[in-house]
Amino acid sequence: MLAMQKRHLSTRRAVLALMLALSAGSAPAAPREIAAWTYLDSPPYITDPVSNAGLMRDLVDYLNQALAGRYHYTLAVIPRARLNLMLEHGERGVVLLAPSVVFDGPYLRSDALLDDRQELLSRKDQPIEYHGAGSLNQINLGGMRGHSYPFIQADIDAGRVHVHRAQSEAALLKMLMAKRLDAVTMAGTSAHYLAKISPEAQAGLHYSQTNLGRFSRQLMFQAGMQTERDAVNSVVRAMADDPVWRATLARYGLQPAARLHQAGGAPEHPLNRQ
Repeated sequence: MLAMQKRHLSTRRAVLALMLALSAGSAPAAPREIAAWTYLDSPPYITDPVSNAGLMRDLVDYLNQALAGRYHYTLAVIPRARLNLMLEHGERGVVLLAPSVVFDGPYLRSDALLDDRQELLSRKDQPIEYHGAGSLNQINLGGMRGHSYPFIQADIDAGRVHVHRAQSEAALLKMLMAKRLDAVTMAGTSAHYLAKISPEAQAGLHYSQTNLGRFSRQLMFQAGMQTERDAVNSVVRAMADDPVWRATLARYGLQPAARLHQAGGAPEHPLNRQ
């Protein structure tokens, strides 16, 4: 009798252990956490430094919804110098909307999300057109602190072009309109956003018909993250035709990649007509 009770207890324990194992095996795995970095801390990328609201937040939310259950991206705003060190030390993560013309290294990039260009802005009472780096040699040029300008970097390094740095595009424009600067350079994505939210502020600005150079913005993964890059790229390839994403971009005055600029250019810079 005692032996039978022991066998019955042993059987119950075995069944319970099997049920627990099956229960654990059927539970959904937690999504893999991925750090999503940006050094772009001004509009339209970050419009509220407290909540980190802006295009970057909208992009992260979109990816998290599209990849729900598989990956979860967490937004972090990182100074450019610190981000460079993190990348060099091999920290795993993704740089959001990284320019295609910077960040040399064995990084893995998605397809383009945005087309962009480096604009040159001056005052309408003293318009400046860009005709190569030589046209910037004798002017007071403003640029963003922490940003690099690959299209004119050789001339900057050689001392032929001097760039006065500011913390934000708004500060640059204020210095320009106060005649402390002759011209400023900023990304077209920023210029389009500023034109959308404050068209009256654009009234005194002249945009050079020739920009400093064109580039695209992508998601840039650390080396060794091919699985993560491939997963997000399947989402990126469908975003341009998604009305939800297109509506998100439209709130910032933007369009998906390959639709921002018309081939061949226009006879007049479109923002000069606003």
